[in-house]
Amino acid sequence: EDDIVKVFTDTINDKINELSRIQGEYSSNRGNYRYPGENTVEETINILKPITRIKGASEFFESVSENKTLIESNMDKIKSIIDFFKGPQKKQFDDAKHSVIIYEDNKQFAGNDETLISAVKAITDILTMDEPFSNIHELPHLRENLNNILAEMYDKRSIPVVEQAKNVIEFINNEIERTKIDSLIGEK
Repeated sequence: EDDIVKVFTDTINDKINELSRIQGEYSSNRGNYRYPGENTVEETINILKPITRIKGASEFFESVSENKTLIESNMDKIKSIIDFFKGPQKKQFDDAKHSVIIYEDNKQFAGNDETLISAVKAITDILTMDEPFSNIHELPHLRENLNNILAEMYDKRSIPVVEQAKNVIEFINNEIERTKIDSLIGEK
């Protein structure tokens, strides 16, 4: 029995170490749109750590049995959380978060177009889910859509500015030409 407890304890310690590394990801991700699963990771570590300190086999299995439902429930979630950090989902999440933050920082230039607001909401709905794992694959497409909407809006809004800049340049060039002629007349 002691060998079985040691094998289980070693396995649990490996999982705790893996989850502790993941906790570091949460520390570096402060602010809005936090990575999903932080509470589940913390709760799982808090459930598992005391179990690893138990020395007797019967007490060990009793503690595992008492926490079985919670452990099983959390382990299903933990698998998704680990996959999030090890696979492409974290990058997709980060990229979408970055686009939304840029939008939010420049909201006054973007306007209140319903298509734009809807595109942002589609992304933020996923970014703020407790368990967004099955929806994260949508983020690259949603992000591309948001970026296209913003690019089109900024292009439309820049047309008058570009026209005004061209008019100013034309005016300056005309004034330069006119003053050259005037100065040539004055020299003769």
